[in-house]
Formats: sequence, C-alpha cells, structure tokens
Amino acid sequence: MTVYNARAYLDVGIRSILGQTFRDLEFLIIDDGSTDGGEEILKAWAGKDSRIRLILNPVNQGQTVCLNQGITEARAPWIARQDADDLPHPQRLELQMAELHRRPELVILGTNGWLITEDGTFCGLINAPCGEESVRWFTLYDNPFIHASVCFRRDAALAVGKYDPHFRITQDYDLWLKLLKTGPGDNLPQRLISYRVVDSSLSHQKAEATASEAMEANRRAFVQWGLESHATRSNLALVSQLRDGFVPGKRAEFWALHRELEKTRPAPACDRAEARCLLHWKAAGKLGASAAMAQEMSASLRAQPDLFFSLLRDRMMGPR
Repeated sequence: MTVYNARAYLDVGIRSILGQTFRDLEFLIIDDGSTDGGEEILKAWAGKDSRIRLILNPVNQGQTVCLNQGITEARAPWIARQDADDLPHPQRLELQMAELHRRPELVILGTNGWLITEDGTFCGLINAPCGEESVRWFTLYDNPFIHASVCFRRDAALAVGKYDPHFRITQDYDLWLKLLKTGPGDNLPQRLISYRVVDSSLSHQKAEATASEAMEANRRAFVQWGLESHATRSNLALVSQLRDGFVPGKRAEFWALHRELEKTRPAPACDRAEARCLLHWKAAGKLGASAAMAQEMSASLRAQPDLFFSLLRDRMMGPR
C-alpha cells in the first residue's frame, strides 16, 4: 500500500487488510513523505501487528517510485495491491489466492468492483473483463484491471522491469501489458473492491496528463497484439473518446474501427462477447440520457445478455 496524505482513510484502510480472511501475508506500507500527520497513525498500527512492515520515505517521490520500491522490498512470491482510500471485501485475498493456486499459469489476477464516494456511499460500478481473451482484447481500449484489486507475480514484475517511471498516473496499465506478454491474466467476476472516487486524486487533478498517458498505453497495446498499422493518432484519439465521452459524430467511427480490429485479429466470437458488452456499457455511461445511450445499452444487451442483466442488477441494487 502506497500512502501520501491519506490520513482520513488510514484506519479503515489498514483495518480492511488486517481483517482479511487470508492471514498469511506481509503488509508492506510505503509512506511517500506525507505531511498530514498520518505517520503517527501508521507507526501505531505497525506496533500492533507484526505483519506490517512500514517504510517512511523522507521526501515525496511520486507513486511510481514507491510502487517499484514495494516490488523490490516485498518478500512474498505474490504481490497484492491496495490503495489507502479503497476498501477490499474481507474475502478478497482468500478468493484470489484460491484461484491462483487453481490456475498456476496466471501471472496476474484482478477482481471487479464497486465505486464509492469520499464518504463511502455507493455511486456506481467499476467493471473489468473476465476471461483471458477478453482481458487481452480489452487492453486495446482501456485498462483491463482495477489497480487496487490485482495480485501479480513478483518475479514476473521484476523480469519485465517493474512499473515504467515514464508513467506517473497510468503506470499500472503499462505494467499489465508487459505482464500479459509473459503469461495470461484474468479477473474474478466478484466485486471484491470498493474503489473510492476522490476529487483530489492525481488522475482527477491531471486529466490532460492522464489522457496522454492512457493514449500511449493504448498505442503500446496495439503494437503488442500485432495491430501497429492501426495505431494512428486519429484511431488512438477515437479510443480515448470511449473513456472521456464521444464527440458528436465520432461514435460511429469508433465502432467501425472496432469492427476492423476484430477482423484483423480474429478470435472465437464467445471470447469477444463479454468485452464487447462491457465496451458498449461503458460507452452508454458517457452519453447521458439520449437516443445514443439507448442504442449503446441495446448493443450491450445483444452482446451478452447474462452479463448485461448482471450489470443492470448491480447498478440498481448496489453492494449487498
């Protein structure tokens, strides 16, 4: 867990890890030169539980540096990520480790999640693709893993050079691409992380930098899957609109590009259905109440009805 000026969330965040049903863990906390007084809270928790190993950096170096510091310092073969302000389900690690033992070929395993506000109120879904091919296909368009939900192999992360310091915000997206070159990745369908939407987060404050870094990660994904001829600036800009909202008239161009990519890199239709359902669902969420939104929702339903109704139920009912 990397920490920077997250005092308000430290107690609940640390308690959520120490209370995991999977207990055989080292809890490595790296404070990145916080100035909000959280250091005393961290020291108090470290004195209560020997599983906590606390590293206090004297000056702020940025999250990417701290993430790489964590990979280097970790002693276990698997690294689970946690952000100070997010909340994992109590069985998150137990369920993930059981799946990783069942499927030893995986190099990374994430989960699905809920979105919560700063005060912890449910406000939406954060969806990740399930199935190895769906994960690979999704990388062309968006980050296929929730950073605070993943478990990944430490030796694999070291072998690919850890997080790229070039990325300050979307460093996780780039690392997943590198890991997926070494082996398969997947997500559990269960929503095992509550991801807190905080206005002061770096991705919110630096929207332009976030978009630029995400576009570069998209480009790398196109190249990685043999689609470099399609990695033009205009195509990458279309993909960015899926995340940021479509400019009028560009939605049809995006789906034309999607169809072209599907033809260029064929795969069994069933392996693409889930990713297509999620992409249409994501597009609908950026369109507001409109005929275009209804069209995207209908396309999401057609792509994979079972997943669509699961998403609709979770959105309406929230965490249970």
